[in-house]
Amino acid sequence: MEEKIFKVLRKAELFNGINDEDLKRVLVEIDGKLRKFKKNDYIFLQGEEIKSLNLIIEGKVQLQKEDYWGNRRITNVMYPSGVFGEAFVFSKDKKSIVDALAVEDTLIYSIRGQKLIEISIEDDRIIKNLLQSISDKVKFLAAKINSMSKKDIRSKLMSYLSEESQKYGSTTFTIPFNRQQLADFLSVDRSAMSTILGKMKKEGLIDFRKNTFTLKNRTIDTEIY
Repeated sequence: MEEKIFKVLRKAELFNGINDEDLKRVLVEIDGKLRKFKKNDYIFLQGEEIKSLNLIIEGKVQLQKEDYWGNRRITNVMYPSGVFGEAFVFSKDKKSIVDALAVEDTLIYSIRGQKLIEISIEDDRIIKNLLQSISDKVKFLAAKINSMSKKDIRSKLMSYLSEESQKYGSTTFTIPFNRQQLADFLSVDRSAMSTILGKMKKEGLIDFRKNTFTLKNRTIDTEIY
């Protein structure tokens, strides 16, 4: 395996606590497959049976869901060393409820779920890391539901930005979305959202440059949270 690929896998949460020697052995036993995707290629589609979890080596992957009328909602954006698809691999019917889209040219390392279970019988660190990964994503989705449940665009934005600030432990942070992606993530109109962001900036509640935000004024109605 190429050294640059190994270095990315080394950073993956799935392999936390495993030293280099053990990881190299595990990777041989797992026998994962490298898969290349061009920008805007689908890695898998909603309704597809997923038998492998996926580690991103290069590129960026967007998890999204479209309704019957083609309205898109972004559920997450994943970067190198990130893992996706694990919840479907170990579910009863294994069918994905989202599409996985390569936002740019992307290299994926796919691992068969059955292989991972076999390895985990010998080394429970992997299964513990897998459970931690799934737990973290449950928390992420809970935070999103909290933001989505707000009654208007302003409240959704403030809830989401507050969650991101807490996650990074800083009032200044960079979100993984451009404006259209953020609108899709919050299921709101992009133009209306941009107008609200501009008003919040004028009011001194926030500042931003592209996708980097700073929370400023704390004298906000706490009911929005």
